[in-house]
Amino acid sequence: GLEKRKSIKQQAMFALRISADSGSATAQHVMGLLLDYSTWVSGDEAGFLDAARWMRKAAAQGVSEASYELGEIKSHLIMIAQIFGSATIQHTVGFILYYSACASGAKADFLDAARWIR
Repeated sequence: GLEKRKSIKQQAMFALRISADSGSATAQHVMGLLLDYSTWVSGDEAGFLDAARWMRKAAAQGVSEASYELGEIKSHLIMIAQIFGSATIQHTVGFILYYSACASGAKADFLDAARWIR
């Protein structure tokens, strides 16, 4: 039943995490997607940072979809920060912009990240 499904899910996440930690770009991208989705469901903004970290790692290895998803996370959080003005969300946006800048190397992105983190 339900306990067996939870156990299978935990085993799958454990295996995925090992693969992502070992440097698999695909596993890193999937970890980012799963964390992004679960963060929207749970409402815990800190999850966006974890999702962005995994997306950045995958993007740095050439996964273009991860670069796109990193941009989507950034866009959504900027919109939320502008609407609600939460300092926590603004700080999270800053770090996600920083991760994005690390993936792109664009100086303007680093400056934008610093503006949000302050």
